[in-house]
Amino acid sequence: MKQPNELFQIALQALVDKQEKGVRGSLSTSEKILSEYGSCNSPSLELGFERIVSEYEKSGLINVVRYKGSAGIKSISLNDYDKAIKLLNHTPLAVQIQDSLEVFETSFAENFQPYILRLKEFAQDKWKKKNSFLGCYVGDTEKLIEIVRAAIVILNREDDNNIDYRHFSAIYLSHSKRLYDIKGKVSDAIKQLSVENCENLSAEELLTSYGVVQLNHPVYLSGEISLKSNDKELNAGFDGGIGVWASYVEKVESLLEIGTVTTIENQATFEKYVPSKDTDEVVLFTSGIPSPAFKRLYKMIIEACRPNTVQHWGDIDVGGFTILNMLDACIDKPVKAFNMEPNQYINSYDSFSTNELRTLKRMKIGSYNEHALNLAIECKMKFEQESFKWD
Repeated sequence: MKQPNELFQIALQALVDKQEKGVRGSLSTSEKILSEYGSCNSPSLELGFERIVSEYEKSGLINVVRYKGSAGIKSISLNDYDKAIKLLNHTPLAVQIQDSLEVFETSFAENFQPYILRLKEFAQDKWKKKNSFLGCYVGDTEKLIEIVRAAIVILNREDDNNIDYRHFSAIYLSHSKRLYDIKGKVSDAIKQLSVENCENLSAEELLTSYGVVQLNHPVYLSGEISLKSNDKELNAGFDGGIGVWASYVEKVESLLEIGTVTTIENQATFEKYVPSKDTDEVVLFTSGIPSPAFKRLYKMIIEACRPNTVQHWGDIDVGGFTILNMLDACIDKPVKAFNMEPNQYINSYDSFSTNELRTLKRMKIGSYNEHALNLAIECKMKFEQESFKWD
C-alpha cells in the first residue's frame, strides 16, 4: 500500500501530464490512479492523504471538490502548473521535446536533413500529446535514432544484391539480431519517408522490396535460356528448373525463341506449373515481393528473350496486385495478370476488408489489368493460388 505523500505525488504528476496533453487538469478519486484512496480500507492512508491535499489546497497549488457534508475528496484539479513542476522536479514537456529533437537532429549528417526535418514534425506532433512516435516516447531518443538510421540506410541502398537481416544488423545496428526486434518500426519509418505506394506492405515485404531479406535465397526459374557468369554457363532448361544467385548472373541468352515469360508469386504453384509450361516459356518464382536482385535478373531475361507475352500469376489479394504492379513498373513491356480471375478458383480464403477494397480501388494499374482488378473488387473475396482450378 502506498504512503499518503507517495499517492499525492502520483496524483500531482497525473494532473501535470493531463495539462501538458492539453486535457483539463482534473482527477477524480474514482479513477484508477487514486483507487487506493477511493476504496480505502486504511484510515491512516485516507486521513493522511486528505491532510496533504488540504495543505496544498491552501497554498493555491490545487483546487478540491469534496462530497457534500464530508471531508471526502471527490476530485482534484491543478491550479498552478509552474508550482507543481517545481515541487515534482519535473522538466516541462515542451523542454523535453526540444532537447530530444535537438539530439535527434544533430545525430545525422547534413545530407539526411530533409528526412530528419520531416520526421521531427511527426515526432513533435505525437509527443505533444504524450503519444509514441515509431514506438518511441520523448525520452527514447537513442532508440528513435537507431530506427531512423536503419530506415535511411535501407532507403539509400544502391546495391542490387540482397543483404540478410543478420549481416545488415551486424553492420548498421548494435548486434546481429537487432533488425528482427525493430523491423516493424523501421518499416514504419520507411513508410513515413517513402513516396512509393507501400503502406499496405508488411514489414517483411517492405524490407524485401529494398533487398533486405530474412535469409537470402536463389531465384528459382525454368526455361530454355542460358545464364552466364565469367567463363561458366548454366542451362535453365534443366528438368524441374534451377536455382541461381541473381547477383552472379552477368549475361542471359535464349536457347530458342521465347514466346512467354511468366512470374509466379508462390513456390508451391511454381513447382506445380513448371512441368506443364510451354516449350517456349520461361517461368520464375518471385518469392512474394520481388527484391532488387530478382528485378535485375528479371529485366535481363526480358531484354535477352524479347517475349511476345509477359505475365504474372499472383494471389487475388492486395499483395498479389501490388507485386503485379511492381513487376509491370520495372520493365518496358506490359505485364499482364495471369490466372487472377475469381471464377478460376475453388475456395476463397477470406473476404476483403473495407480498407483493402479502398486500397484496390485507389490502385493505379495498367489498363490491360483493370478487368482482373475490377473482378476482384466486385467479388470482394480473396483467393490463394493453391486453390486454382487445375485442368
